[in-house]
Amino acid sequence: MCGLTERSFKKPIMTKPYNVTINGIKEQIAKYFSKVYNRNVNEKGMIINNVMYLNVPSVNSNSKVIITGVDLYKISDIIYNIILNEFPQVKLLFNYFIGITTTLSKAKLPITWFTPSGLGIT
Repeated sequence: MCGLTERSFKKPIMTKPYNVTINGIKEQIAKYFSKVYNRNVNEKGMIINNVMYLNVPSVNSNSKVIITGVDLYKISDIIYNIILNEFPQVKLLFNYFIGITTTLSKAKLPITWFTPSGLGIT
C-alpha cells in the first residue's frame, strides 16, 4: 500500500475548476515523487524502451512502492472524475463558467480576471 498524502492531491483538486486535464493532474502528482527510468537497449545499442516509474513512500515500512505512468494516469483519471461526480454543485458551476466563456468568446469579448495578488489578466 502506498502512502500518497493530502499534499500530493491538493493542487490537482484545486486546479480542476481551471479546466486541468487528466494529464495535467498526472504531472502535478508526479512532481511529489522521485522518478526512476528503466532503459532497455537492444542488440544494436538503441534504447527501445524508456519507462518512467515513481518511487512512492509505503505506509507499511520504510520501503518504496513503484508505480508506473499507467498507474499514475489511472489515479489521475479517478481524481478527475470524482470531483465532478461526487460534487454535483461543482459540476453545475463548472459548466456555467464554461458556458459563460464560450459566449464571451463567440462575442469576441475579453475575459478579465485578477490573481490573488491583484495582477489583472485579460
